[in-house]
Amino acid sequence: MSGPTTAFALGLLLAVTGLAGSGCKPNQPSPSAAPSAAASALLPVVASTRPTPTPPRPSPPFVIDAGRGLGPIRFGATQATVERLMSRPCDVVTPTRCQMISGGVEFELTAGVVSAINVYHADRPVEGSADRTYGMFSGGIPPDLRLGMVPDAIEEVLGKATKTETLDGSPPNLTVRRDHYPGLVLEYDVNPKNKRLILSRVHIEKTK
Repeated sequence: MSGPTTAFALGLLLAVTGLAGSGCKPNQPSPSAAPSAAASALLPVVASTRPTPTPPRPSPPFVIDAGRGLGPIRFGATQATVERLMSRPCDVVTPTRCQMISGGVEFELTAGVVSAINVYHADRPVEGSADRTYGMFSGGIPPDLRLGMVPDAIEEVLGKATKTETLDGSPPNLTVRRDHYPGLVLEYDVNPKNKRLILSRVHIEKTK
């Protein structure tokens, strides 16, 4: 090779030798291109430090015991006893209420002890808290009556109520019917999806 060809080959050899000596590979950015420590400190933090919300837990599958209580929880039980037997603390506590919203249960208190109990259908709005709804209550009325059932199914087991009230169905609960039995009051709401009545609240009261 001679002339221009020799010059080109020599130039290529020098270029490759220079790259090898510098320790850099072709197309690799030089160390000076890396962000400085000060610049790195200004980069946003990607990982979130917020805790993951705990999903609502269904209540224990306690039996609704007309006139007596809910499973092992009897009228006259203290808040501490309620929380121990329900395996959870009250979500909301006032002098007259212990609400376990995630479990769909509310305990009415008089002088610090349980005087009445309410259980609610899942997703029923919490009175006084428009942005909250009740969670799942897992129990029921023996032998197999559950919240969400229609009135005819309830009456097949319990018979006709001793007293029935008609309500106006006003929002947010759309309650239109309230049936009274010894130790129990059953409320039926309109299901907005199919317009049928469903059992949405059971009030357990002490019988005299």
